[in-house]
Amino acid sequence: MSRRKVWLAIILAGAGWGSEGVGTRLAFEAGAGPYTVAAWRAFVSGLAILIWAGATRRTIHLNRVILRQGVVQGVAHLAAPYLLLTLAYENASAGFVSLFITLVPLATAALAHVLLDNERMTGSLFWGMAIAVGGVAFMVLSGDSGLGEQGRPLLATGLALGSVILIAWSSIYAKRDADHYDVFSLTVAQMVIGALILAIVMPFTPGSIGELNREVWLLILFLAVFGSVIPYAAFFWALQHARANLVALSGYVPPFVATIGGVLLLDEQLEAGMVIGGSLILVGVFAANRAEAKVASEIHL
Repeated sequence: MSRRKVWLAIILAGAGWGSEGVGTRLAFEAGAGPYTVAAWRAFVSGLAILIWAGATRRTIHLNRVILRQGVVQGVAHLAAPYLLLTLAYENASAGFVSLFITLVPLATAALAHVLLDNERMTGSLFWGMAIAVGGVAFMVLSGDSGLGEQGRPLLATGLALGSVILIAWSSIYAKRDADHYDVFSLTVAQMVIGALILAIVMPFTPGSIGELNREVWLLILFLAVFGSVIPYAAFFWALQHARANLVALSGYVPPFVATIGGVLLLDEQLEAGMVIGGSLILVGVFAANRAEAKVASEIHL
């Protein structure tokens, strides 16, 4: 397989995930409310993957395990994180929030250490996490959010970290049944169930829906296709053709895409607290990833 294609898939995945914060905040400016963005993005993403499954004649297998996991993943890996991150984008810049998304692997490792008997935390991983946590603390204490006085970094941090913890926990829960489900079928179940949950919740949130004009619809379509479906497809394709620690580099792309896009398209600010704190987060994540890659290579020797 061409190395150039693998790198293209890695960059495509990272850039797609990085664009979701910018697209979400642009939708807010166009008049959409947070529940509108979260619910319709989930719905269109689910519809897109169903259309893709039909076009490629992929079989969707449904059994008790997939339905149970679909409910858990639909709530904890999709509906709740979509909503929490969307609300976080109301209180901080796209670049600020995207930095927290890079913490998902660290949160997963920390919870795995507590919840799984066979996944112990190494010293290198611990120090990587400590550096990243220091970066989070620095960002919060600095008071910088990329939105100036309008930002609420503490609230945005709480919302983003809540999303990170839910994604990490649901990933560990999915691992329990890893040998008993088809990944594609579970992805479809997760997206459909998550979209249904958000659709049910949305009418009971008066004042949070906002307008549904042409610009909002285009942005929701962009978020669903280029912020969800394509990045996930590119990521999993890359995993099939390259080492996991190489594909993990896609996680470093979103903060740069979100920050640059926010500055250029939304007049967001690149503040000192974000630069220093964000750098510490990325250094911590990088150190932890290197430690995990080393452990993985030793296991396969």
